[in-house]
Formats: sequence, C-alpha cells, structure tokens
Amino acid sequence: MNSVLRRFDRQADHYARLNAVQQTVARRLVEKLCGGDFGGAIGGLDGAIGAKNGLDNAVGAKFRRIADIGSGSGAVWNAIHWQCELFAAVDFAPAMCAIHPKDARIFVRQADFNNAEELLKLRDFAPLDLIISSSSLQWANDLRQTLGALKTVAAHSANCRVAFAMFTSGTFAALRQFLGADGLLADDFLLDHAAAGAMISEFFDTAQSVERSSVAFGSRRELFEYIRLSGIGGGRRTLGFTQAKNALAAYPRLELEFETLYAVSRF
Repeated sequence: MNSVLRRFDRQADHYARLNAVQQTVARRLVEKLCGGDFGGAIGGLDGAIGAKNGLDNAVGAKFRRIADIGSGSGAVWNAIHWQCELFAAVDFAPAMCAIHPKDARIFVRQADFNNAEELLKLRDFAPLDLIISSSSLQWANDLRQTLGALKTVAAHSANCRVAFAMFTSGTFAALRQFLGADGLLADDFLLDHAAAGAMISEFFDTAQSVERSSVAFGSRRELFEYIRLSGIGGGRRTLGFTQAKNALAAYPRLELEFETLYAVSRF
C-alpha cells in the first residue's frame, strides 16, 4: 500500500468531519453544471452556494448515469438534487469507499485514478452521461495521463459530459509564502490554475473559472489539524509533525485561502 493510500485510510474519519470546504466545492460544481454562471468569485464559505431550488433541475436531470472520480465521503452524491439511475463512486482508499453513502443506485469501486488501466474499467458502466470529479484531480501524479484516460472513458458513451473542480496553487498561498520554499508545503504542492486549465482543454471543451475563498479558524491548533487531516494536499511532501507544529506556532493569521479551478463541458 503506497504512502498516500495509507494516509487516506488512516484519516478517513477525520476527512469526513473536516471536509466542509470540499462539500462546498462539490455543491458549487453541481451548481455550475446546472447552469450557474462562471463570473464571480466565492467570497467565503457560507456565501458561495445558491439554494437548491434556484438551480436548473431540468439540466441536472439529463445526467442519469454518473461516474464520480475521487468520490471520498460522498460530497458529489450529497450535492446532486435529481434522481439518477446509476452513480459509480470511485476512490482509491478502501476506508473512503467504506464511508461513502449507500443506496441501491450507488456502485462503489476502489480504483486508483493514477492507474489508466483501472480508470478505463469505468467503461463497464457505459453509457455514462457525466464524469465528475470534485476536489480530487489535484492528487493526480500525471494529470495529463488521467485526463487522457477519462477522455477515452467518455468517448465510450454518446454525449458524455464532464465536470471538474480541483484545488490549484493559490490554495494556502499566504501560509506557503510565510513558511518559504522548504516549508510545510512544497512549491509543486498544487498545479497553477492556468496550467491545469490548459491540460483540461487538451482533452475536453469546457467553460472554466477560478474562484477563491477563505476559511477562518478559532486557533492555530484547529488550523494545523485542518491542514494535516483534511486531505487537501493529497499526501504530498510536508514537514514532520513537530517541525510543522513549531512553524505554525509563529504564523500570524488564523485563516487559510483556497483557490479552485472549475471546468464544465460546454453544452
């Protein structure tokens, strides 16, 4: 079992409790998929999401058969507001698969999206109307390879659309600047949004937007625990526990920034 998989298995319960930002991103992605505009930015965690009854349910209802890549604890499933026929929830951590919501329409599959052969097995669920991935693609070891495999899966179904949301390099920006190049999060922690968007455009015709938000914490301990347990970094290189705790003790702010790239198929 690789180190990232071990981390997600150990931290699955913590992730489910701490992933409010990921839940918000999933709801925002579904909102965009159902006709939300690609204009403004998210000003904060609470003000980002419109009410469900303001969404275009007629658009959402077209997506009857859905594959969710990096399904985690079920943020996308919880965000959709229409009746689907099939929902394939794909995650590489067995513990995440275990805590995903259960329903007769949900098919949970353990698979690593860094493995193209495993992704291609999603063709078993064809025809698919939608391939969606929220707060997950930033963990891809080779995003171009992952997108290429998803393109092949999508091509196996007529009119299959895609909807992606991924954290990009502006996430934790102030903290990373404070800690410096050898700090808690490496420079290659997350892709630049322009580079990630360009890669997506190599494979899919999408409308794209970048949105930024911030979350305040009650203490440095809460902030540290969030970074350590929320899964944002996907297991990328970090300082050791003691080093990170000491570094964060001097950090003057009690908030974290998030930068998210959204990409949704054009209709």
